[in-house]
Amino acid sequence: MLSDATDIECIWIEVDNHTCKYFLCCIYRPPNSDKSFWIKLSWCIDKIGELSDKIILVGDINVDLLNTPQSHIIREIISTHNLINIHEPTRTTNTSSTLLDPILTSVDIQVCESGTLTIDASISDHRATFI
Repeated sequence: MLSDATDIECIWIEVDNHTCKYFLCCIYRPPNSDKSFWIKLSWCIDKIGELSDKIILVGDINVDLLNTPQSHIIREIISTHNLINIHEPTRTTNTSSTLLDPILTSVDIQVCESGTLTIDASISDHRATFI
């Protein structure tokens, strides 16, 4: 089904609890990716949206959602697909805080809690996210 987007690193998992169907996507965007990545991601979300309006997207997109201008294509994707994201930094240093690892969900998903967890620096320089 997603043959037009075979060169982006993501996996989609369908979760069906008999009352509602969710699609969970784990994605990685290399920092040197061009605009075609975003076009393919949007296309994937469109295709999954034909199956369910409940989408959860997690991963490392290497774009700082705390400081990205409104003109960036990720903002258009979030708006077009009615997604919301956590607003907590996922990578912090002594001089900066960034949100590189968002949790994007469809607006109608009831989220009880989401956020980040500190993990051992020998594992990653990013905080773990949860929803």
